[in-house]
Amino acid sequence: SVNPRIVWTAVKDAAKYDLWVNNLTTGAAQYIRRQDISRLTPYFDCTDLPQGTYTAWVRAANGNNEFSPWSAAYSFTVDVLVPGIPVVTGPVGSVSAKIITTTNPTFTWTAAPRAVKYELWVYNVTLQLAPIIRQENLTETKYVALTNLPQGDYRVFVRAYNSANEVGEWSTVFTFKLDEPTPLIPRITAPVANPAGSVDNPTPTFKWTADLDAPFYEFKLVDVTQNSTEVVRVSNLKTKSYTIPDNKRLAEHIYEAQVRGTNVSGEMSNWSEPYRIRIKVPNPTTPTPISPSGTTRDKTPTFQWTHDRGSSRYEILIRDLERNEVIVVQVKSFTVDPTGKIAFYTLPDSQALKVGTYRFWIRAFNSVGTASSWSNYKAFAISASLDLKDLKLVEPAKLQSAEELYAAIEIVAEPESENADLGIVETAASTLIVNERNFTAVSDVSMPLAAIEELMESLADPSSAASAMMLGSFLDDSNEESRNVNASSAAASIVALAMMPVRRKRRET
Repeated sequence: SVNPRIVWTAVKDAAKYDLWVNNLTTGAAQYIRRQDISRLTPYFDCTDLPQGTYTAWVRAANGNNEFSPWSAAYSFTVDVLVPGIPVVTGPVGSVSAKIITTTNPTFTWTAAPRAVKYELWVYNVTLQLAPIIRQENLTETKYVALTNLPQGDYRVFVRAYNSANEVGEWSTVFTFKLDEPTPLIPRITAPVANPAGSVDNPTPTFKWTADLDAPFYEFKLVDVTQNSTEVVRVSNLKTKSYTIPDNKRLAEHIYEAQVRGTNVSGEMSNWSEPYRIRIKVPNPTTPTPISPSGTTRDKTPTFQWTHDRGSSRYEILIRDLERNEVIVVQVKSFTVDPTGKIAFYTLPDSQALKVGTYRFWIRAFNSVGTASSWSNYKAFAISASLDLKDLKLVEPAKLQSAEELYAAIEIVAEPESENADLGIVETAASTLIVNERNFTAVSDVSMPLAAIEELMESLADPSSAASAMMLGSFLDDSNEESRNVNASSAAASIVALAMMPVRRKRRET
Protein backbone atom coordinates (compact mmCIF):
# COMPACT_ATOMS: atom_id res chain seq x y z
CA SER A 1 0.00 0.00 0.00
CA VAL A 2 1.13 3.54 -0.69
CA ASN A 3 -0.75 4.59 2.45
CA PRO A 4 0.84 2.50 5.22
CA ARG A 5 0.21 3.09 8.95
CA ILE A 6 3.30 3.49 11.15
CA VAL A 7 2.50 2.16 14.67
CA TRP A 8 4.49 2.23 17.96
CA THR A 9 3.94 1.21 21.57
CA ALA A 10 2.30 3.74 23.83
CA VAL A 11 4.44 5.35 26.57
CA LYS A 12 2.95 5.91 30.02
CA ASP A 13 2.59 9.58 30.98
CA ALA A 14 3.45 10.69 27.43
CA ALA A 15 1.84 13.99 26.40
CA LYS A 16 2.71 13.71 22.68
CA TYR A 17 4.94 11.96 20.17
CA ASP A 18 7.56 13.08 17.63
CA LEU A 19 7.87 11.02 14.40
CA TRP A 20 10.87 11.16 12.03
CA VAL A 21 10.93 9.26 8.66
CA ASN A 22 13.73 9.24 6.07
CA ASN A 23 13.33 8.15 2.44
CA LEU A 24 16.40 6.02 1.81
CA THR A 25 15.63 5.58 -1.89
CA THR A 26 15.75 9.31 -2.65
CA GLY A 27 18.06 10.28 0.24
CA ALA A 28 15.48 12.73 1.67
CA ALA A 29 15.94 13.25 5.43
CA GLN A 30 12.79 14.00 7.46
CA TYR A 31 10.65 13.00 4.51
CA ILE A 32 7.98 12.84 7.19
CA ARG A 33 8.32 14.82 10.44
CA ARG A 34 5.40 15.20 12.86
CA GLN A 35 6.22 16.66 16.29
CA ASP A 36 2.76 17.01 17.79
CA ILE A 37 1.10 13.60 17.44
CA SER A 38 -1.47 13.14 20.22
CA ARG A 39 -0.73 10.69 23.06
CA LEU A 40 -4.11 9.12 22.30
CA THR A 41 -3.03 8.02 18.79
CA PRO A 42 0.29 6.14 18.92
CA TYR A 43 0.33 5.77 15.13
CA PHE A 44 0.54 7.82 11.90
CA ASP A 45 -1.19 7.19 8.56
CA CYS A 46 1.03 7.99 5.57
CA THR A 47 -0.47 9.31 2.35
CA ASP A 48 0.66 8.39 -1.18
CA LEU A 49 4.19 7.31 -0.37
CA PRO A 50 6.25 6.74 -3.49
CA GLN A 51 7.76 3.36 -4.02
CA GLY A 52 10.99 2.98 -2.03
CA THR A 53 12.66 2.10 1.31
CA TYR A 54 12.07 4.13 4.48
CA THR A 55 13.44 4.31 8.05
CA ALA A 56 11.33 5.63 10.94
CA TRP A 57 12.06 6.78 14.54
CA VAL A 58 9.71 7.99 17.25
CA ARG A 59 10.12 9.53 20.72
CA ALA A 60 7.76 10.66 23.48
CA ALA A 61 7.48 13.98 25.33
CA ASN A 62 5.95 14.74 28.75
CA GLY A 63 3.95 17.77 29.79
CA ASN A 64 7.14 19.78 30.42
CA ASN A 65 8.19 19.12 26.82
CA GLU A 66 10.95 16.81 27.98
CA PHE A 67 11.68 14.10 25.39
CA SER A 68 12.63 10.47 25.76
CA PRO A 69 15.47 9.00 23.67
CA TRP A 70 14.67 8.10 20.05
CA SER A 71 13.37 4.62 19.45
CA ALA A 72 15.33 2.05 17.52
CA ALA A 73 15.22 2.56 13.74
CA TYR A 74 12.40 0.78 11.94
CA SER A 75 12.79 0.14 8.21
CA PHE A 76 10.10 -0.75 5.70
CA THR A 77 9.66 -0.83 1.93
CA VAL A 78 6.75 0.45 -0.13
CA ASP A 79 6.38 -1.75 -3.20
CA VAL A 80 3.47 -0.50 -5.34
CA LEU A 81 1.66 -3.14 -7.32
CA VAL A 82 1.43 -2.78 -11.07
CA PRO A 83 -1.76 -1.08 -12.28
CA GLY A 84 -4.75 -2.99 -13.52
CA ILE A 85 -5.85 -3.25 -17.15
CA PRO A 86 -8.39 -0.68 -18.43
CA VAL A 87 -11.20 -1.53 -20.85
CA VAL A 88 -11.80 0.69 -23.91
CA THR A 89 -15.49 1.62 -24.22
CA GLY A 90 -15.60 4.17 -27.03
CA PRO A 91 -16.04 5.88 -29.44
CA VAL A 92 -19.58 4.67 -30.04
CA GLY A 93 -21.74 5.60 -33.04
CA SER A 94 -25.23 7.05 -32.73
CA VAL A 95 -26.81 4.51 -35.08
CA SER A 96 -24.40 1.60 -35.08
CA ALA A 97 -22.01 1.12 -32.16
CA LYS A 98 -19.06 0.33 -34.40
CA ILE A 99 -19.68 2.93 -37.14
CA ILE A 100 -18.63 6.48 -36.26
CA THR A 101 -19.68 9.49 -38.35
CA THR A 102 -17.82 12.12 -36.30
CA THR A 103 -14.31 12.85 -37.52
CA ASN A 104 -13.05 13.98 -34.10
CA PRO A 105 -14.46 11.20 -31.89
CA THR A 106 -14.18 10.87 -28.12
CA PHE A 107 -12.22 7.85 -26.86
CA THR A 108 -13.27 6.45 -23.46
CA TRP A 109 -12.11 3.63 -21.12
CA THR A 110 -12.66 2.32 -17.60
CA ALA A 111 -10.50 3.31 -14.64
CA ALA A 112 -7.79 0.77 -13.76
CA PRO A 113 -6.82 -0.10 -10.16
CA ARG A 114 -3.71 1.74 -8.91
CA ALA A 115 -3.57 3.81 -12.10
CA VAL A 116 -2.47 7.43 -11.89
CA LYS A 117 -2.23 8.06 -15.65
CA TYR A 118 -2.93 6.41 -19.00
CA GLU A 119 -1.51 6.02 -22.48
CA LEU A 120 -3.76 5.97 -25.58
CA TRP A 121 -2.72 4.39 -28.87
CA VAL A 122 -4.91 4.61 -32.04
CA TYR A 123 -4.09 2.83 -35.30
CA ASN A 124 -5.69 3.50 -38.74
CA VAL A 125 -5.79 0.09 -40.39
CA THR A 126 -7.02 1.36 -43.76
CA LEU A 127 -4.21 3.87 -44.27
CA GLN A 128 -1.64 1.87 -42.27
CA LEU A 129 -1.04 4.83 -39.96
CA ALA A 130 0.41 3.52 -36.69
CA PRO A 131 -0.12 5.33 -34.50
CA ILE A 132 -2.36 8.09 -35.85
CA ILE A 133 -2.92 9.10 -32.21
CA ARG A 134 -0.56 8.47 -29.30
CA GLN A 135 -1.20 10.36 -26.10
CA GLU A 136 0.65 9.80 -22.83
CA ASN A 137 0.16 11.20 -19.33
CA LEU A 138 -3.61 11.29 -19.65
CA THR A 139 -5.07 11.70 -16.16
CA GLU A 140 -8.71 11.27 -17.22
CA THR A 141 -10.44 8.24 -18.68
CA LYS A 142 -11.35 9.98 -21.96
CA TYR A 143 -9.71 11.83 -24.82
CA VAL A 144 -11.20 13.91 -27.66
CA ALA A 145 -9.31 13.83 -30.96
CA LEU A 146 -7.78 17.25 -31.58
CA THR A 147 -7.76 16.85 -35.37
CA ASN A 148 -10.23 15.38 -37.82
CA LEU A 149 -9.47 11.75 -38.54
CA PRO A 150 -9.64 10.31 -42.06
CA GLN A 151 -12.22 7.71 -42.94
CA GLY A 152 -11.30 4.06 -42.44
CA ASP A 153 -11.04 1.19 -39.96
CA TYR A 154 -9.41 1.80 -36.57
CA ARG A 155 -7.97 -0.10 -33.61
CA VAL A 156 -7.64 1.40 -30.12
CA PHE A 157 -5.50 0.36 -27.12
CA VAL A 158 -5.05 1.87 -23.63
CA ARG A 159 -2.71 1.01 -20.75
CA ALA A 160 -2.21 2.39 -17.22
CA TYR A 161 0.73 3.58 -15.08
CA ASN A 162 0.97 3.42 -11.27
CA SER A 163 2.54 5.97 -8.91
CA ALA A 164 5.94 4.31 -9.35
CA ASN A 165 5.60 4.92 -13.11
CA GLU A 166 5.31 1.17 -13.63
CA VAL A 167 3.22 0.34 -16.68
CA GLY A 168 0.45 -2.23 -16.87
CA GLU A 169 -0.62 -4.36 -19.78
CA TRP A 170 -2.36 -3.04 -22.90
CA SER A 171 -6.13 -3.29 -22.99
CA THR A 172 -8.00 -5.60 -25.30
CA VAL A 173 -8.21 -4.12 -28.79
CA PHE A 174 -11.23 -1.93 -29.54
CA THR A 175 -12.25 -1.55 -33.20
CA PHE A 176 -14.53 0.87 -35.03
CA LYS A 177 -15.11 2.24 -38.53
CA LEU A 178 -15.13 5.96 -39.29
CA ASP A 179 -17.51 6.62 -42.18
CA GLU A 180 -18.31 10.30 -42.65
CA PRO A 181 -21.58 10.83 -44.54
CA THR A 182 -21.49 12.49 -47.95
CA PRO A 183 -23.10 15.98 -47.77
CA LEU A 184 -26.59 16.42 -49.19
CA ILE A 185 -27.41 19.06 -51.80
CA PRO A 186 -28.21 22.41 -50.13
CA ARG A 187 -30.97 24.85 -51.22
CA ILE A 188 -30.44 28.63 -51.52
CA THR A 189 -33.25 30.63 -49.89
CA ALA A 190 -32.05 34.25 -49.88
CA PRO A 191 -31.80 37.09 -50.80
CA VAL A 192 -35.50 37.44 -51.56
CA ALA A 193 -36.53 39.75 -54.41
CA ASN A 194 -38.74 42.77 -53.72
CA PRO A 195 -42.20 43.16 -55.33
CA ALA A 196 -40.51 44.59 -58.42
CA GLY A 197 -38.58 41.33 -58.81
CA SER A 198 -35.16 42.74 -57.98
CA VAL A 199 -32.71 43.02 -55.08
CA ASP A 200 -31.83 46.61 -54.15
CA ASN A 201 -28.69 45.76 -52.17
CA PRO A 202 -25.48 45.39 -54.22
CA THR A 203 -23.83 43.47 -51.34
CA PRO A 204 -26.59 40.95 -50.60
CA THR A 205 -26.37 38.03 -48.18
CA PHE A 206 -27.00 34.60 -49.69
CA LYS A 207 -28.43 31.96 -47.33
CA TRP A 208 -29.12 28.26 -47.75
CA THR A 209 -30.43 25.21 -45.91
CA ALA A 210 -29.58 21.49 -45.99
CA ASP A 211 -31.28 18.36 -44.67
CA LEU A 212 -27.92 17.30 -43.25
CA ASP A 213 -25.52 20.07 -42.34
CA ALA A 214 -22.06 19.80 -43.87
CA PRO A 215 -18.93 20.98 -42.03
CA PHE A 216 -17.95 23.15 -45.02
CA TYR A 217 -19.60 24.80 -48.01
CA GLU A 218 -18.42 26.15 -51.34
CA PHE A 219 -20.24 29.12 -52.92
CA LYS A 220 -20.02 30.56 -56.41
CA LEU A 221 -21.75 33.44 -58.22
CA VAL A 222 -21.76 34.11 -61.96
CA ASP A 223 -22.76 37.26 -63.86
CA VAL A 224 -25.39 36.13 -66.37
CA THR A 225 -25.41 39.55 -68.02
CA GLN A 226 -21.68 39.20 -68.68
CA ASN A 227 -21.90 35.74 -70.32
CA SER A 228 -21.90 33.84 -67.02
CA THR A 229 -18.55 35.22 -65.92
CA GLU A 230 -17.66 33.92 -62.45
CA VAL A 231 -17.42 36.89 -60.08
CA VAL A 232 -17.27 35.14 -56.68
CA ARG A 233 -16.04 31.71 -55.57
CA VAL A 234 -15.26 30.90 -51.94
CA SER A 235 -14.58 27.59 -50.16
CA ASN A 236 -14.45 26.30 -46.58
CA LEU A 237 -17.44 28.34 -45.43
CA LYS A 238 -18.45 27.10 -41.98
CA THR A 239 -21.81 28.90 -41.93
CA LYS A 240 -24.80 28.55 -44.22
CA SER A 241 -24.56 32.10 -45.52
CA TYR A 242 -22.25 34.38 -47.46
CA THR A 243 -22.32 38.19 -47.81
CA ILE A 244 -20.84 39.84 -50.88
CA PRO A 245 -17.99 42.08 -49.61
CA ASP A 246 -17.88 45.80 -50.37
CA ASN A 247 -14.88 45.43 -52.66
CA LYS A 248 -16.93 43.05 -54.83
CA ARG A 249 -20.23 44.93 -54.79
CA LEU A 250 -22.45 43.82 -57.62
CA ALA A 251 -23.38 45.86 -60.67
CA GLU A 252 -26.96 46.20 -61.83
CA HIS A 253 -26.88 42.86 -63.66
CA ILE A 254 -28.52 39.43 -63.46
CA TYR A 255 -26.67 36.82 -61.39
CA GLU A 256 -26.93 33.11 -60.59
CA ALA A 257 -25.65 31.59 -57.33
CA GLN A 258 -24.92 27.95 -56.44
CA VAL A 259 -23.60 26.21 -53.33
CA ARG A 260 -22.45 22.70 -52.41
CA GLY A 261 -21.45 20.94 -49.21
CA THR A 262 -18.07 19.37 -48.40
CA ASN A 263 -17.21 16.98 -45.59
CA VAL A 264 -13.91 16.69 -43.75
CA SER A 265 -12.86 13.80 -45.94
CA GLY A 266 -13.21 16.00 -49.02
CA GLU A 267 -16.39 14.41 -50.35
CA MET A 268 -18.73 16.93 -52.00
CA SER A 269 -22.41 17.10 -52.74
CA ASN A 270 -23.71 18.15 -56.13
CA TRP A 271 -24.17 21.86 -56.80
CA SER A 272 -27.50 23.31 -55.74
CA GLU A 273 -30.05 24.51 -58.26
CA PRO A 274 -29.07 27.94 -59.70
CA TYR A 275 -30.58 30.80 -57.71
CA ARG A 276 -31.14 33.83 -59.95
CA ILE A 277 -31.34 37.44 -58.77
CA ARG A 278 -31.42 40.82 -60.50
CA ILE A 279 -29.64 43.75 -58.85
CA LYS A 280 -31.42 47.09 -59.19
CA VAL A 281 -30.29 49.79 -56.79
CA PRO A 282 -32.73 52.74 -56.48
CA ASN A 283 -31.49 56.20 -57.44
CA PRO A 284 -30.48 58.36 -54.50
CA THR A 285 -32.79 61.10 -53.24
CA THR A 286 -31.61 64.68 -53.68
CA PRO A 287 -30.64 65.92 -50.20
CA THR A 288 -31.85 69.17 -48.65
CA PRO A 289 -29.11 71.23 -46.96
CA ILE A 290 -29.89 72.32 -43.40
CA SER A 291 -26.78 74.00 -42.06
CA PRO A 292 -24.50 75.91 -41.73
CA SER A 293 -26.42 79.12 -42.35
CA GLY A 294 -26.20 82.72 -41.20
CA THR A 295 -22.92 83.84 -39.66
CA THR A 296 -20.48 81.72 -37.68
CA ARG A 297 -16.94 81.99 -36.37
CA ASP A 298 -16.32 78.25 -36.89
CA LYS A 299 -13.89 77.73 -39.78
CA THR A 300 -14.55 73.98 -39.76
CA PRO A 301 -18.35 74.05 -39.68
CA THR A 302 -20.58 71.00 -39.43
CA PHE A 303 -22.72 70.45 -42.51
CA GLN A 304 -26.18 68.92 -42.05
CA TRP A 305 -28.59 67.63 -44.67
CA THR A 306 -31.48 65.23 -45.11
CA HIS A 307 -30.45 61.60 -45.56
CA ASP A 308 -32.07 58.40 -46.82
CA ARG A 309 -30.76 54.84 -46.59
CA GLY A 310 -30.26 54.61 -50.35
CA SER A 311 -27.40 57.14 -50.18
CA SER A 312 -24.00 55.68 -49.39
CA ARG A 313 -21.83 58.78 -49.90
CA TYR A 314 -22.11 62.50 -50.64
CA GLU A 315 -20.35 65.33 -52.42
CA ILE A 316 -20.38 68.88 -51.05
CA LEU A 317 -19.57 71.77 -53.39
CA ILE A 318 -18.60 74.96 -51.54
CA ARG A 319 -18.22 78.24 -53.42
CA ASP A 320 -16.19 81.08 -51.90
CA LEU A 321 -18.06 84.16 -53.15
CA GLU A 322 -15.32 86.63 -52.19
CA ARG A 323 -12.40 84.77 -53.76
CA ASN A 324 -14.41 83.14 -56.56
CA GLU A 325 -13.06 79.71 -55.58
CA VAL A 326 -14.78 76.31 -55.58
CA ILE A 327 -14.07 73.63 -52.97
CA VAL A 328 -15.28 70.06 -53.52
CA VAL A 329 -15.52 67.74 -50.49
CA GLN A 330 -16.03 63.99 -50.94
CA VAL A 331 -17.95 62.63 -47.94
CA LYS A 332 -17.53 58.87 -47.60
CA SER A 333 -17.92 58.72 -43.83
CA PHE A 334 -20.60 60.66 -42.02
CA THR A 335 -22.81 60.54 -38.92
CA VAL A 336 -26.56 59.91 -38.95
CA ASP A 337 -28.94 60.98 -36.20
CA PRO A 338 -31.07 58.37 -34.34
CA THR A 339 -33.97 58.86 -36.75
CA GLY A 340 -31.74 58.01 -39.69
CA LYS A 341 -33.02 61.06 -41.57
CA ILE A 342 -30.34 63.69 -40.85
CA ALA A 343 -26.65 63.34 -41.79
CA PHE A 344 -23.73 65.29 -40.31
CA TYR A 345 -20.21 65.95 -41.53
CA THR A 346 -17.63 68.28 -39.96
CA LEU A 347 -14.87 69.71 -42.10
CA PRO A 348 -11.44 68.52 -40.92
CA ASP A 349 -8.83 71.05 -39.84
CA SER A 350 -6.92 70.42 -43.04
CA GLN A 351 -9.86 71.85 -45.01
CA ALA A 352 -10.63 74.80 -42.72
CA LEU A 353 -12.35 77.68 -44.52
CA LYS A 354 -11.23 81.30 -44.51
CA VAL A 355 -13.19 84.29 -43.30
CA GLY A 356 -15.68 85.09 -46.02
CA THR A 357 -19.06 84.42 -47.60
CA TYR A 358 -20.00 81.00 -48.98
CA ARG A 359 -22.69 79.03 -50.73
CA PHE A 360 -22.81 75.25 -50.75
CA TRP A 361 -24.66 72.49 -52.60
CA ILE A 362 -24.91 68.74 -51.83
CA ARG A 363 -25.62 65.71 -53.95
CA ALA A 364 -25.91 62.03 -53.01
CA PHE A 365 -24.56 58.82 -54.54
CA ASN A 366 -25.99 55.34 -54.18
CA SER A 367 -23.89 52.22 -53.73
CA VAL A 368 -23.34 51.71 -57.46
CA GLY A 369 -22.20 55.29 -58.02
CA THR A 370 -25.38 56.83 -59.43
CA ALA A 371 -25.61 60.50 -58.43
CA SER A 372 -28.67 62.52 -57.46
CA SER A 373 -29.23 66.02 -58.76
CA TRP A 374 -27.60 68.90 -56.89
CA SER A 375 -29.55 70.36 -54.00
CA ASN A 376 -30.58 74.00 -53.73
CA TYR A 377 -27.82 76.14 -52.32
CA LYS A 378 -27.47 77.26 -48.72
CA ALA A 379 -25.46 80.37 -47.83
CA PHE A 380 -23.39 81.17 -44.78
CA ALA A 381 -20.59 83.49 -43.70
CA ILE A 382 -17.53 83.05 -41.51
CA SER A 383 -16.43 86.09 -39.52
CA ALA A 384 -13.26 86.60 -37.54
CA SER A 385 -15.20 87.31 -34.33
CA LEU A 386 -18.63 88.31 -33.08
CA ASP A 387 -17.39 89.93 -29.86
CA LEU A 388 -18.41 93.55 -29.21
CA LYS A 389 -14.77 94.43 -28.73
CA ASP A 390 -14.29 93.76 -32.44
CA LEU A 391 -16.77 96.46 -33.37
CA LYS A 392 -14.61 99.44 -34.35
CA LEU A 393 -16.59 101.93 -32.25
CA VAL A 394 -15.48 105.06 -30.46
CA GLU A 395 -14.95 105.03 -26.73
CA PRO A 396 -18.16 105.43 -24.68
CA ALA A 397 -16.82 108.67 -23.20
CA LYS A 398 -16.91 110.27 -26.63
CA LEU A 399 -20.61 109.56 -26.94
CA GLN A 400 -21.82 111.25 -23.75
CA SER A 401 -23.20 114.19 -25.68
CA ALA A 402 -25.36 111.75 -27.67
CA GLU A 403 -27.38 110.62 -24.64
CA GLU A 404 -30.47 112.60 -25.53
CA LEU A 405 -30.29 111.40 -29.12
CA TYR A 406 -30.20 107.80 -27.91
CA ALA A 407 -33.11 108.45 -25.54
CA ALA A 408 -35.23 109.60 -28.48
CA ILE A 409 -34.50 106.52 -30.60
CA GLU A 410 -35.99 103.09 -30.11
CA ILE A 411 -36.81 100.06 -32.23
CA VAL A 412 -40.43 98.98 -31.89
CA ALA A 413 -42.89 96.85 -33.79
CA GLU A 414 -44.80 98.82 -36.42
CA PRO A 415 -47.78 100.43 -34.64
CA GLU A 416 -51.32 100.17 -35.91
CA SER A 417 -52.09 103.87 -35.24
CA GLU A 418 -51.26 106.67 -37.62
CA ASN A 419 -47.79 108.24 -37.50
CA ALA A 420 -48.72 111.83 -38.37
CA ASP A 421 -46.45 113.56 -35.89
CA LEU A 422 -43.50 111.21 -36.13
CA GLY A 423 -40.64 110.90 -38.56
CA ILE A 424 -40.74 107.23 -39.58
CA VAL A 425 -38.33 105.04 -41.54
CA GLU A 426 -40.20 101.80 -42.25
CA THR A 427 -38.57 98.40 -42.86
CA ALA A 428 -39.97 94.93 -43.48
CA ALA A 429 -39.44 93.82 -39.89
CA SER A 430 -39.38 96.97 -37.74
CA THR A 431 -39.80 100.74 -37.67
CA LEU A 432 -37.24 103.32 -36.56
CA ILE A 433 -39.15 106.12 -34.78
CA VAL A 434 -37.67 109.51 -34.02
CA ASN A 435 -39.82 111.88 -32.00
CA GLU A 436 -38.53 115.24 -33.18
CA ARG A 437 -40.73 117.29 -30.88
CA ASN A 438 -39.18 115.68 -27.81
CA PHE A 439 -35.63 115.95 -29.09
CA THR A 440 -33.45 118.46 -27.30
CA ALA A 441 -30.49 119.77 -29.20
CA VAL A 442 -27.14 118.87 -27.77
CA SER A 443 -24.31 121.29 -27.31
CA ASP A 444 -21.81 119.28 -29.33
CA VAL A 445 -23.61 117.61 -32.22
CA SER A 446 -20.34 116.68 -33.88
CA MET A 447 -19.62 113.97 -31.31
CA PRO A 448 -22.56 111.67 -32.20
CA LEU A 449 -21.86 112.27 -35.85
CA ALA A 450 -18.22 111.31 -35.37
CA ALA A 451 -19.26 108.19 -33.53
CA ILE A 452 -21.64 107.20 -36.27
CA GLU A 453 -19.05 107.87 -38.93
CA GLU A 454 -16.51 105.74 -37.09
CA LEU A 455 -19.08 102.97 -36.88
CA MET A 456 -19.75 103.34 -40.60
CA GLU A 457 -16.03 103.13 -41.20
CA SER A 458 -15.94 99.82 -39.32
CA LEU A 459 -18.53 98.46 -41.73
CA ALA A 460 -15.92 98.61 -44.47
CA ASP A 461 -14.03 95.76 -42.76
CA PRO A 462 -15.76 92.47 -43.72
CA SER A 463 -14.19 90.73 -40.71
CA SER A 464 -15.80 93.07 -38.17
CA ALA A 465 -18.85 91.98 -36.18
CA ALA A 466 -20.79 94.98 -37.52
CA SER A 467 -20.28 93.75 -41.08
CA ALA A 468 -21.20 90.22 -40.02
CA MET A 469 -24.44 91.45 -38.46
CA MET A 470 -25.43 93.34 -41.59
CA LEU A 471 -24.39 90.45 -43.82
CA GLY A 472 -26.47 87.95 -41.84
CA SER A 473 -29.58 90.08 -42.37
CA PHE A 474 -29.68 89.67 -46.13
CA LEU A 475 -27.32 86.78 -46.88
CA ASP A 476 -30.02 84.42 -48.08
CA ASP A 477 -32.17 87.07 -49.70
CA SER A 478 -31.85 87.40 -53.47
CA ASN A 479 -34.34 90.29 -53.70
CA GLU A 480 -32.51 93.59 -54.05
CA GLU A 481 -35.25 95.66 -52.43
CA SER A 482 -35.43 93.28 -49.50
CA ARG A 483 -31.65 93.45 -49.06
CA ASN A 484 -31.74 97.25 -48.94
CA VAL A 485 -34.51 97.23 -46.35
CA ASN A 486 -32.74 94.63 -44.21
CA ALA A 487 -29.49 96.56 -44.48
CA SER A 488 -31.22 99.70 -43.19
CA SER A 489 -32.67 97.75 -40.29
CA ALA A 490 -29.27 96.26 -39.49
CA ALA A 491 -27.62 99.67 -39.65
CA ALA A 492 -30.20 101.10 -37.25
CA SER A 493 -29.60 98.20 -34.89
CA ILE A 494 -25.86 98.81 -34.97
CA VAL A 495 -26.33 102.51 -34.21
CA ALA A 496 -28.42 101.58 -31.19
CA LEU A 497 -25.78 99.08 -30.15
CA ALA A 498 -23.11 101.77 -30.39
CA MET A 499 -25.13 104.04 -28.10
CA MET A 500 -25.81 101.33 -25.54
CA PRO A 501 -22.83 102.06 -23.25
CA VAL A 502 -23.94 105.71 -22.99
CA ARG A 503 -27.46 104.79 -21.99
CA ARG A 504 -26.19 102.29 -19.45
CA LYS A 505 -24.00 104.96 -17.90
CA ARG A 506 -26.91 107.40 -17.61
CA ARG A 507 -29.01 104.78 -15.83
CA GLU A 508 -26.21 104.06 -13.41
CA THR A 509 -25.93 107.75 -12.49
